[in-house]
Amino acid sequence: MPSIIYRIGLLVGLLSGCQQSAPPLTDATPSPAATPSGGEPAPTNAPPPALPYLLFEPADLTSDTGTTVPRAVLSPGGSTDGRKAAIAALESSLRVVLWPELTAVTSKTVVRGAVGDDVPTGGRAFFELTPSDALENRWYAILLPSVPTGVRLPPVVPGADYFPLQSGGIVARFRPGPDATVRRVVICKPPGKDQTISVQFSQKLTGLPTLSHGGAACDGAPTPEFYEVVYRCSGSLTGITSLTLGGSFQAASDKSVSGKGTTLTLDFAKLPTMDSCWHVRPE
Repeated sequence: MPSIIYRIGLLVGLLSGCQQSAPPLTDATPSPAATPSGGEPAPTNAPPPALPYLLFEPADLTSDTGTTVPRAVLSPGGSTDGRKAAIAALESSLRVVLWPELTAVTSKTVVRGAVGDDVPTGGRAFFELTPSDALENRWYAILLPSVPTGVRLPPVVPGADYFPLQSGGIVARFRPGPDATVRRVVICKPPGKDQTISVQFSQKLTGLPTLSHGGAACDGAPTPEFYEVVYRCSGSLTGITSLTLGGSFQAASDKSVSGKGTTLTLDFAKLPTMDSCWHVRPE
């Protein structure tokens, strides 16, 4: 399962080809204002501390998580009082639910790294959601019914850490057992560079899936972790309406479970675009 550090690195790597960069998870502490000879602090118009980000582990649409305890992670940032209030709100509202039913799963929330806590966490707060009973091999989600004041989320990049609900809440869907699923597709045609299609999966794979568009095959190369495959495609990607992902790709932990061939229907007029890249998340 990808770690938070791996996911951040993967996000930066994917977006760098599209002239983008991911926002930092930590914010520099402003230098103290100079003190004049009278001893009084000089007035300053420094902005308030930036609000912390909330991330989820596992990230949205992650399978084969095993016995990993689902959790949310709040990065450093914010004022002391605002952070205390945000941590209290998150502790009382974060929960594990069945997906897609959203039925609550009995669990215990343990917070590490609260304000004043002497546990070394690098300034971060961890919300560990331990289910009372072992989870079955099905889809679950970490649910946050609403985002509390004093907390911000990473930019909504399809296939990133969370999935927004129509109710205003957010979830991060995960499955303890294997179920190879496409998390995200990024199609890029940077000026002067080869056109590529990056496909990110919900778990580590052992076989290389095939990919084609409009009858033209694409050559794929997996990342070392094999959570993502980058395909270089012949022919123009302009105007294509579907991608076909097939073959007998399998979950690394259970080779008896094969992924399913998938046809992704695209509507470029509705896809979020970043420079010369399009981002697709299958629903």
